[in-house]
Amino acid sequence: MLVIVRCGVLELQSEPIQLDRNELAGAFGDLGTFAPLVIGMIAVCKLDAVSIITVFGLWYVITGLVYRLPVPVQPMKAVAALAISGAVSFSVIRGAGMMMGMVLLGLTLTGSLNWFAKITPRSVVRGIQLGLGLTLMSTAVSFMQKQGTISLMGYGISFWIIAAICVVIVLALYSNRRLPPMLVILPLGVALSFMSVPLVKLLAFKINLPSPSISLTTSDLWMGLLTLGIAQIPLTIGNSVIATDSLARSIFPKNKTVTIKKLGFTLGVMNVFSAIAGGIPMCHGAGGLAGHYRFGARRGTCLLIFGGILIVLGIFFGNTLTAVFDLIPYPVLGVILFFASIELAMAIRDIDVRTDLFVVFVVAVSCAFVQYGYLIGWVGGIALAYALGRNWIRLSSPGKN
Repeated sequence: MLVIVRCGVLELQSEPIQLDRNELAGAFGDLGTFAPLVIGMIAVCKLDAVSIITVFGLWYVITGLVYRLPVPVQPMKAVAALAISGAVSFSVIRGAGMMMGMVLLGLTLTGSLNWFAKITPRSVVRGIQLGLGLTLMSTAVSFMQKQGTISLMGYGISFWIIAAICVVIVLALYSNRRLPPMLVILPLGVALSFMSVPLVKLLAFKINLPSPSISLTTSDLWMGLLTLGIAQIPLTIGNSVIATDSLARSIFPKNKTVTIKKLGFTLGVMNVFSAIAGGIPMCHGAGGLAGHYRFGARRGTCLLIFGGILIVLGIFFGNTLTAVFDLIPYPVLGVILFFASIELAMAIRDIDVRTDLFVVFVVAVSCAFVQYGYLIGWVGGIALAYALGRNWIRLSSPGKN
């Protein structure tokens, strides 16, 4: 019997948690999206892996219990891409998360989410994603061109050789679902980082807990919103909320747990919590839902598995992860981020080339090359689409936020 416990906007489901090999496999279905951006932010922005990984794990578990479906928890891609490209301070990143959480809660509680989704055409959202992909791609290329060597068995291996090997691996395994290139490149980067510091030191066992803080200045909040959050708002509304709700209804016809209002509410709460608990801005996403589903997940059990693993890694090995990620050679990190930027940019493949390409191009160029281009691209793109007589398309197809 299904028992529903109502708690404001949320409805906690008491459906049984079932563990099987499909849920286990599906738990890692979104790793290709999760790992590059989280690792990139920790390594480039010099963030604390203990708090970030633990908070992610906690929200994976909460999301699994709330939705009982494989609704993912991901880093906000616009925030992550811009943070990595500009290497901004953690206080500004937290400020962006706090402001995004408050904006999403406000839109949810006032019933404005659907309205914002309707006034933002798909072409504008895809243009912002392409602009983000180009921005992150440029940063990734600069990382791959870093000069340096790694000592291996007495021989110095140039960074460019490492980058070339990683690129070959990506090209060879790009469409391989059984062995995604991330599962080869990341261990390679970790192995190379072990060469820089004694293994015993890296594997030192120590219990650590997240470092909560409520000390955010007005400058942190506004800089976070203007430099990071503005680019994320249309992506979050379009894909984390609208597209995730649409895909959930499509692949789970009997679904009653995933709704636009609930998605907006959990997004708001988890970002306010994350900003206080020491995490980074987080979101849901249709692409992640599709990834978990593709690899076998049909329930929220996969989220409990992955979340549990992250909590253990964060609490018991967080300092080790911080050291390892910090020592991954820049060429390896560059290839990982380049791979992520391609996936982000490829979101434009669902546009109508005949009617939307010009708007997508203008918005992307604005976002990638103009100061405050994300705000200009969002507002200007909507005006341009209207001026060109485009229909206001509700973003109801699966995408990546």
